[in-house]
Amino acid sequence: MKKVFLVCTEHHIALSIAIIKKENLKDCHILFTNSINIKNSPFLIGVENLIKDLGAKIHFYEVNSLFLKILFFNPLKRILKYKLGYKKIKKIIGANTQSYDMFIFADQSHITQFIISYYKNSKFNLVQDGLAQYVEHKLKRDSFYKTYYYKIIFGFFWKGIRQLGEYTSYKNLYCLYPKLISNDYSKLKLNKINLEHLYNDAWIDLSNKLLKNSFPEFFQMDSNCGIFFVSRFNSKNELEISKKVIIDIAKKNILNKIYIKNHPRSRFKLTSLDSSVKLITIPTGIPAECFFALNKSTNNKYFLSYSTLLLICLFKIDKSRLNVLPKYFDAYTYNYVVKNKNLYSFVEDNFNLLE
Repeated sequence: MKKVFLVCTEHHIALSIAIIKKENLKDCHILFTNSINIKNSPFLIGVENLIKDLGAKIHFYEVNSLFLKILFFNPLKRILKYKLGYKKIKKIIGANTQSYDMFIFADQSHITQFIISYYKNSKFNLVQDGLAQYVEHKLKRDSFYKTYYYKIIFGFFWKGIRQLGEYTSYKNLYCLYPKLISNDYSKLKLNKINLEHLYNDAWIDLSNKLLKNSFPEFFQMDSNCGIFFVSRFNSKNELEISKKVIIDIAKKNILNKIYIKNHPRSRFKLTSLDSSVKLITIPTGIPAECFFALNKSTNNKYFLSYSTLLLICLFKIDKSRLNVLPKYFDAYTYNYVVKNKNLYSFVEDNFNLLE
């Protein structure tokens, strides 16, 4: 049976590789469904070869049409773009008369929902999407009018969901820490993802090449350097508050250099601090998994917000070098972390909490 992984971030690709290795899966296809074109990024050029070595293939969801470029009526343009995209996806995956083994990361996406509805005879497995399956968090329902607007734009298969995993029935959930999963997913069979199946010689070699070419400063860092992996900023106010927090942390920890890894999908980017502390922004397109794979190459300190990174770094980094940023750095997520007492205890036991 063909296995199809529907991914939309570099982190999803990393987890897909770990699952394929652990389960020794054959005939695997990784379909990148994000509309953001990262096909030519240094990471994907390198990881594509790694995926081929597994006997798997990676495909990209792209719609290139001259007619769409000259069409001025935006709503119609969006509808046609999605229709053309769905047609391309059918060619990549195959006929819907067959059954496929699907691995779903984010079923709130209209592309993913189209695939689930069109290939309804397939087996669907849910895979963790960052912290989403670890926090008790439900979105508000869309209004009646908004719901039908999206159905017209995306297709009548579309459904606004309150939490990931709600669009269809799943039997399995693949995750890094089964014991920390939210009670909302207690009815699913939990399958552990082992990151040792990711951090092998091939991944370390890829990480080495990527960082040496795109961010060679990584290998010159010392204990007075700090790498801040910040969560996405949704407003300029959040950005300004975060600047003050980072400056304060830098002074207390005697950091002479700060490296900022902005969230790849953040609306606002942190690029300067207006202080005596030197700030260097890390180029986009380098996944955190590459830094963690090479952590023994440097002695720098890591500062993380409440995010996916909490779950993937412990396997490779000594706890004494890990610090969780204050709760007001990412209050939205923090509130849901606190609700999940198992996850909060895990964070307290494994990270230095900065207040």
